[in-house]
Amino acid sequence: MFQLSFMSISKKRRVSRELFSFLFDKSKFVGSKNFYLKVFDYPKAGHTTKENILKLGYNGLTLFGFVSPKKEFPKAVLRNKAKRRSRSAVYKLLDNIHEGFVCFFFLKKGVNSIDFKEFETEIKTALNRAGVLKSF
Repeated sequence: MFQLSFMSISKKRRVSRELFSFLFDKSKFVGSKNFYLKVFDYPKAGHTTKENILKLGYNGLTLFGFVSPKKEFPKAVLRNKAKRRSRSAVYKLLDNIHEGFVCFFFLKKGVNSIDFKEFETEIKTALNRAGVLKSF
């Protein structure tokens, strides 16, 4: 039997629904060709915001959330593929990422059709512009 093998980020590094809805408006925007990224910087947040985030279960690690809208990806197979590719690309960068950020990736239609290496470079560039990467 054929078995797929890919690396993905752990569950403890994924954004919960409650945290997502709380931080969505407080995040800064970074645009890209195949996705857009919203980043929340925990160390720069105000005291009240920090207390509320900790109540929602924030663990101090850099967290990632991936959204593939049904409007962009009508079939679940395509939505899941886009998220898998994104998680795999981010997994390779985990050693070079500062802790204390919450990143939301909103994937666009072209994500599944581009070369994976090109997609990895695009993610690196976006995370670097957002100040999440230690070094590029």
